Amino acid sequence: MPGDVVKPNGKPPSRSRSWTPILTAAAVAVVMLFAYGVCGLRPMTTLSAQQAEKSEAAFRIRASAKQTCEQHLYRDCIRLYEEAKRFDPQGDLAPEVEEARRDALRALEAGAVPAP
Repeated sequence: MPGDVVKPNGKPPSRSRSWTPILTAAAVAVVMLFAYGVCGLRPMTTLSAQQAEKSEAAFRIRASAKQTCEQHLYRDCIRLYEEAKRFDPQGDLAPEVEEARRDALRALEAGAVPAP
């Protein structure tokens, strides 16, 4: 037929090249879905100045709570952890925070309150 492209060997050109961009895009999409879904990766987000201040305040309060617990002042320790939780609820889910809070509650339930 006139206008048909024919290779020097007499065969029409392969159509595999037209699929290359589509297959590449599909492969990239699969990798991204895997990274976001299975690995739990998320795009980076920036904190606002207010969020950063709250997070920093919660960090300082939790550090103080930890010291208070180490001094066996369990009521104050739990109060400080609660205060930090108001600023940063996600930080309260950290294993070390949960453990410290749990230990302080157990100590209070066992009656371990230091003498004044």
